[in-house]
Amino acid sequence: MKFDREPPQSTAPIPLVDRITSAWQQAYPDNRYSLHQELRLLRQMGLLLVAYTLMRGIFLLYNLDAYAESSMGGIFAAFLKGLHFDIAILIWLSSPLLLINLLPWPARIVSARTYRMVHDTLFWLLNIPALLLNILDMEFFKFVGRRSTQDILALSQDIEQQWLQQLLHYWHLFALFLLFAYICTRLLLRVRWQPTRYRLHLLLWLPVTATIFLTLALTVRGGFQVKPMSPVDANRFENSALAGLALNTPYTVLLTEPSKALPKFSFYPDLTAAREVLEEGHRQQSSGPVKNYNVVILIVESLGLEFFREPHGDGVSYVPFLEMLSKDALFFENGFANSRDSANAVPAILGGLPHMMDQYFGASPYSVNRLEGIGSILKKRGYSTHFFHGGGNGTMYFDVVSHALGVDHYYGLEEYPNEGDYDGTWGIRDEPYLQYVAAQLSQQKQPFFSTIFTLSSHTPYIVPAPYDEQLAAGPHPIHKAIRYADLSLKRFFERAKEQPWFDNTLFVITADHVPADRSNPSFNSELGLFRVPIIFYHPTGEIEPGRSYRIAQQADILPTLLDYLGLLGKTEFPLLPFGHSLFDESSSGEALLYTGQYLLVTKDGVARLQNEKSRVEPLPQSLFRLEKGAEMRERDSELVKKLEAAVQFFTEGMQKNRLYE
Repeated sequence: MKFDREPPQSTAPIPLVDRITSAWQQAYPDNRYSLHQELRLLRQMGLLLVAYTLMRGIFLLYNLDAYAESSMGGIFAAFLKGLHFDIAILIWLSSPLLLINLLPWPARIVSARTYRMVHDTLFWLLNIPALLLNILDMEFFKFVGRRSTQDILALSQDIEQQWLQQLLHYWHLFALFLLFAYICTRLLLRVRWQPTRYRLHLLLWLPVTATIFLTLALTVRGGFQVKPMSPVDANRFENSALAGLALNTPYTVLLTEPSKALPKFSFYPDLTAAREVLEEGHRQQSSGPVKNYNVVILIVESLGLEFFREPHGDGVSYVPFLEMLSKDALFFENGFANSRDSANAVPAILGGLPHMMDQYFGASPYSVNRLEGIGSILKKRGYSTHFFHGGGNGTMYFDVVSHALGVDHYYGLEEYPNEGDYDGTWGIRDEPYLQYVAAQLSQQKQPFFSTIFTLSSHTPYIVPAPYDEQLAAGPHPIHKAIRYADLSLKRFFERAKEQPWFDNTLFVITADHVPADRSNPSFNSELGLFRVPIIFYHPTGEIEPGRSYRIAQQADILPTLLDYLGLLGKTEFPLLPFGHSLFDESSSGEALLYTGQYLLVTKDGVARLQNEKSRVEPLPQSLFRLEKGAEMRERDSELVKKLEAAVQFFTEGMQKNRLYE
């Protein structure tokens, strides 16, 4: 019996070329690829560009006092330049997606749900956190006057410890972020997928891709100039505050290097020549006998000169005790902080080292350099040395920096015996902590040197009961906190007066920096942002009370103390030449500042140096009371010469670790 059979099917393998050809024809039936994903991404970036511009406007309003001296033209120019920085960072953040999307994907792959989900999730993860960084920096800008960089990571431990308290205090900024994140997410997802709408022939893929890539690369680079665009390009406006307005924080964080090497200058042949210029005309030896007085330096958090009724206050005294004390003290009313943050105040006050670089000193590669200070000198004279701060141990590098400056004993939150005095945010409230310090000092063998750093006048300005009801409020919450700090100092001095060491003690009172929240518009200028009191007080009246019109800086405190104690010129190492004794009447004083530019402030003018270009401007008289009839002593060229010497001595001395040679 015969059965009909189907012919056997061929089992021969399909040639590789045929399989590739078949797959190609399925993916690209008409030899075209989808261009839609690139265009969709560009639309999404355009929406974020609008969001960045809105945030810049909110940044301006939030920090409006910082732009009191800025013209409308300058603000407009900052907004225009800001568009370039915003576009550049959006390209940087979206670069992984740009690389993926520039591939010639078939329409069916781009249409797949998985592709869309991965694409939008990655876009969200890359861009939305940058919005948070941009918004939170609106507040941090108040403290340092510039956009944050990668060096903010150096304070990550402090931020980690305080994140919950900061979330509660700055809830409005987090709420603003959530609002932006929600609106942006809704708008970005509304940009539809239409993979079959924009299609190009495959032969055009390479030239189109190359054109897009080069356009984006040139945009990020800033053009064909020799040096690519960087944050320093924002320092070309009429004042440094406008640089912060033009920039955005994601850009400065991603495109500035942490611990960036200091620039090199060659104004002088060597450090010795630069030192000679800085020391010229200043007394280098004490004229009086050696005195074994105790020394107490009180660094009051955010104690700006604006809180004093005179010389430039608003008619209200927020520090009545300090004003009363200053009548029996030598008050330098033209005082300057050498930086705008706490971390860099300690090297300036205790070591005479002004802040003249972008990094925090304690987080920089130069923090391991040789550093000498008042503790290094006095403990060789038999002094016990102490640093008191009621905050968490290690906050702002106070422990390691004070140790490098010769302080042997550090007292932080961990050493304080009563946890009930914790303010819930930063550390121990000022009043109980200062009472604790007074008790600790009474247990020390004389002579002693102690630095006391307060903290209650820091945000969030929490005033404990019952003082929150007893103390008068002011136009801003910081005013009540400052009044509490002043009251705490009063109680400290009341207790100290009862101790046997009090009459044998020289007190120095100053601030770490100006307050982040300024209420007096007179201090919203570039120089006003550094104005702090510097007060020298001896209970016996040995220091003749009065007001000095000499320009003073934190870096002057160390040589002034040594001069008063009869130790100037008697140390085993040369002092840093940036500061000079305030008892040296042959000089009218000077202050070194860094704002992205190097500044030397004198009564004869303000010298500026940036990119090795210098100029001298008149001192804004509205911010200063100077001695009547004072004549111009230094020509512009001499001011520039002195500033160049200071800049080279600082940068080269740091780089070569030769500050004390």
